[in-house]
Amino acid sequence: MTTLPPPIPGAPKNSGAMKPPPIGGLPGGNKPTVIHKEDYEHASKLPLIIAIVAIIASAALTIFANRISTWINVVGYLLTPFIVIICTGLDSVQQRRRATTDLYFLENRKITSALRGLSFLALLLSIPHIEAIASTVAAWVAKL
Repeated sequence: MTTLPPPIPGAPKNSGAMKPPPIGGLPGGNKPTVIHKEDYEHASKLPLIIAIVAIIASAALTIFANRISTWINVVGYLLTPFIVIICTGLDSVQQRRRATTDLYFLENRKITSALRGLSFLALLLSIPHIEAIASTVAAWVAKL
């Protein structure tokens, strides 16, 4: 008689859509199932990389090209809160979905925490862009 391993964190509690491999190996075989470290899939770092690039680009636009054109400020504004927060949401959705459907997926909470911190930084970085856009729109409205 074999005992089942402890439940997998994040596994669904329904009728058993996901079941771990049997302890004694596959039925009909006498070799136990061995799971290696490289068999696990990790969370994608792509949303974090995109968010970092967007923040660096927005900061560069704020420092070097802030008063050149209103369109540069619009691009900087789109880079900071929208792109970074979209990356944060995509990472959260991807990790939750994969953790409940893929038995060999390892969540990475550090990526999620970093993206949340970058979202706060992106909101702070969007303030100069908003101020520049608002001053341009106010000047345009004053001419009317």
